[in-house]
Amino acid sequence: MHTIESYATSLGLKIDKPSIYEKYYPVGDFKYITLYLGSNGNQAYYRHWQEVINLAFPILENKKIKIIQLNAHLEQKFDNCVNLTEPLEPNRLSYIIRKSDLHLTENGLDLEIASLHNKNIIYLDPKNEGHSTSPYWNKNSKYVYLNESEEIKDINKIKPEKICKYIFNFLDLNYNIDFETVFIGENYQSKIAQFVPDQNTDLGLPEQSMLIVRMDKFFDEQNLAKQLSKYKCIIITNKEINLNLLQQLKHNIHHIAYFVEENDNPEFVDSIQQMGVSFVLMSYLNEDEIKSKKINYIDNDAINHVKIPSKEDIEELKGLDINSLHYLSNGPVLSNFKVYKSIFDYEDKNFVENPSIPTQIKENEDFWKEINNFHIVKKTVDNNPN
Repeated sequence: MHTIESYATSLGLKIDKPSIYEKYYPVGDFKYITLYLGSNGNQAYYRHWQEVINLAFPILENKKIKIIQLNAHLEQKFDNCVNLTEPLEPNRLSYIIRKSDLHLTENGLDLEIASLHNKNIIYLDPKNEGHSTSPYWNKNSKYVYLNESEEIKDINKIKPEKICKYIFNFLDLNYNIDFETVFIGENYQSKIAQFVPDQNTDLGLPEQSMLIVRMDKFFDEQNLAKQLSKYKCIIITNKEINLNLLQQLKHNIHHIAYFVEENDNPEFVDSIQQMGVSFVLMSYLNEDEIKSKKINYIDNDAINHVKIPSKEDIEELKGLDINSLHYLSNGPVLSNFKVYKSIFDYEDKNFVENPSIPTQIKENEDFWKEINNFHIVKKTVDNNPN
């Protein structure tokens, strides 16, 4: 029984089609689809909407169809779509949705508004409550409930290309997506560039950008200082950094990730702690080696053991030939005036022209260190969204 029918039965009321008084909103004179997310907070429930948008954008742009993201309160502003900057009352929300060609939602009032207007709808239910919350009013349109299957307990297991194919099907766009998601790491959504400080240059990043500086890969304090003078930085290091430099520019240090290795420097950690610089202690050493180091950092912080995953640790990768797969990363690596997709490609000197295109994996140890930063895909020509 639908939720609306349950309420009607409980209250002894008759169900009738609702109406809403609309107010004009100057959305623009173009074709568009609408996206309404995270109705109960400032975060989207589904983590991979940006990947859906990135996949859909080129073909939609070619057909002069825009994507409008309707939540002004969301912390994340999506690339390749129109992000509204002011909150919408239900009457203006109704106006915009009524004029759309398709509505995508994470289930809320907007779902019922789209249903009222007989819009084709793609939706998911973050609480996985089944069809009790399905669109009730639409009689001349269709909808897709993305996590209908009992197997989908985690909505973030829904593959971005599956949603994208449904979008194309609803809009009658004939377009093949030639890859399928295999695995998306838990850090993939944290988009951030990494900088190996082997070049003295202005990176030209947008203002307010965060940058990871890899002093563990190339140690140059002058180049570190140049970036700290412009950007908020996360510094990854396994060596002591000039304390005067850090003191002078500590307002732009988000934190220092200090890697404890066989030859470490507890005094450096003492100094940055006294300075008030945030830090975390990390190590790839085995647990016995870390235990022997703990006494040196007892007044600082716990040493986080970084376990390097293997293929057997990741269910989605078991039984697959890793080097036959392709990947995207959560941010480029900038080094010596070249762009790499990851540190593991930097180590192999495999630079790229366009880091947003999936490239073939050439497995090494650093690949597994970074696995949770990656979106891994396999090539396919399947055009069936199911």
